[in-house]
Amino acid sequence: MNKITWKPSPNFSSRNGAKVTHIIIHVTQGNTPGCVNWLCNPKAKASAHYVITKKGEIFQLVKLVDKAWHVLRANSFTIGIEHEGFIADPKLITKEMWNNSIELTTSLCKQFNIPTENIMGHNDPFLKQYGNNHQDPGPYWNMNKYRNDVSYLLKHESTKSVHKIDQAGLEFLKSNEGIRLRIYDDATGYDLPFFSVPEGNASIGIGHVCNWTERALYSNGITEEKALQLLENDLKNLECNLNNLIKVELNQNQWNSLVSFAFNIGLGSFASSTLLKLLNERNIKRAANQFHRWKFTTINGKKVISSGLMKRRDRELELFNA
Repeated sequence: MNKITWKPSPNFSSRNGAKVTHIIIHVTQGNTPGCVNWLCNPKAKASAHYVITKKGEIFQLVKLVDKAWHVLRANSFTIGIEHEGFIADPKLITKEMWNNSIELTTSLCKQFNIPTENIMGHNDPFLKQYGNNHQDPGPYWNMNKYRNDVSYLLKHESTKSVHKIDQAGLEFLKSNEGIRLRIYDDATGYDLPFFSVPEGNASIGIGHVCNWTERALYSNGITEEKALQLLENDLKNLECNLNNLIKVELNQNQWNSLVSFAFNIGLGSFASSTLLKLLNERNIKRAANQFHRWKFTTINGKKVISSGLMKRRDRELELFNA
């Protein structure tokens, strides 16, 4: 499966504790750039968790702990996956798109314990009771084959464990991140009004990256309880993606170390890193040597070595090798 590119949409809301039980297959009725741009536009009042291109590229727009707005009253218990194309096109499906969609859905079924019969198209009769009457994914999407392919992978894929950070790892991450109850510039560490922080640098709590909606929402600061809640949600999303990206077994110390590392550099950077490539090639020693390559921060448009990041990489490497 290709790396997942994070493209945050402001169109989401809380699941309010609802359990994820279904995966919904959509077709974009357009090309990917247009679809992603629209679903990231507040005026759309719509979104999906993922968009997959005909080339098999995967964009994530909404964190899995949140509900995307794609199936009206069924949003709270579903994950939405959009696929590039038109329902009337006989060449809708490409090999790359299909295979990566199957792998993504398989990993989600495993992560959330979703039965394959709960994988359905947006046009499934089950969804009509929640106000849905769409026609996608259309006549050229073989839903039975899709479910069967997912079932096959679930039965025959590696029995690799689903990893999760433990309490020691959580304390390790919190000590690395620290806690800030007002919005700050992650590059410089300075407290700043939400409107003056450069895009992508606004953080609050325990390393939580703020989107534009949150910059306004948290402009007067947050409580420690809210900071811990944001961290819990961030880790759920991060660990789900890390479990998909990492193909080898790890011990608990290695997992805790990599969660801290990926939390710091970002999921997209980790997904394209040489460290991950070497790790999945089972070249653990060379992968460990990659930690200290990630020692730079950007200030005023220039990359500079950060002594703080150097020390953090030291701690993460020591834990990884423990």
